[in-house]
Amino acid sequence: MRGVLLVVAAVATVVAVVVAVDRLDVALDDLRAGPLLLAAVVATPLTIALNAAELRATALASGARLAEVSWTRAARTVVLATAANLLPVPAGAALRIQVLHSAGARLTAAAGVQLSAAAVWVGVSLLLAGAVLLPGSATWGVAGLVSGLGLVVAGLLGVLRTATERPAVAMGWLLVVEVATALVQALRLWVVLLGLGIAASLAQSVVIATAAPLAAAAGFFPGGIGLAELLSALVAPLAGLSAAAGLLAVALARVLGLAVTVPVALGLGLRDLVRRPPEVQV
Repeated sequence: MRGVLLVVAAVATVVAVVVAVDRLDVALDDLRAGPLLLAAVVATPLTIALNAAELRATALASGARLAEVSWTRAARTVVLATAANLLPVPAGAALRIQVLHSAGARLTAAAGVQLSAAAVWVGVSLLLAGAVLLPGSATWGVAGLVSGLGLVVAGLLGVLRTATERPAVAMGWLLVVEVATALVQALRLWVVLLGLGIAASLAQSVVIATAAPLAAAAGFFPGGIGLAELLSALVAPLAGLSAAAGLLAVALARVLGLAVTVPVALGLGLRDLVRRPPEVQV
């Protein structure tokens, strides 16, 4: 089923991008290489580093041995998980859970803390968007603030229930990481919009940045492909951007990110096959 969804979502996304390019009348001459290169080679590695920090925070919260989830192993895991999310199975989450379990966490704790981290990520993104929208639209602003706060509290309480040692440190670490991740995602989209020649503010990018965590939380779309683009088109007008601009920014940011992470993931996988045949370990 996920394989069918992946194909359908990919085709639909390509069609939507073509329509968005036509609506915005974007030509190759309009693209700015500098901002797009910045989004690929700076924002993507920074996102990987923050995802690695999140994995280490969930290791602490799940009772895993933090020393066994080193920065190197965490970064390697999130790169492979990003590529694995494109498979017709939910392999990215399974890979993270496997790493925590191999480091000593119970399976239920490893799975639970991943859900908690996702709730905090979505919640923080909604909180930031709500704060941005509040001056211009009280309804949407309050909706973002209330729903975001609820998810953040629920996620942190989940960590509190799971963590066996230093729960306050685990909760604080996770919260800081998710705030940084949401801000970097917004910065990344802002840079991409500038690269497309679209005048936009960082505040507007904060709003469309909610599309990625919401799509990831849905779970049934591989890598959030298609759904993130659709959501960005829906929320962009709330921030004063066209639906086409929001969709195109999220789609291009995805392509730039995958252009960096997929080759690295393939390289890591091939190295494993050479060094530890026939079993690949993470």
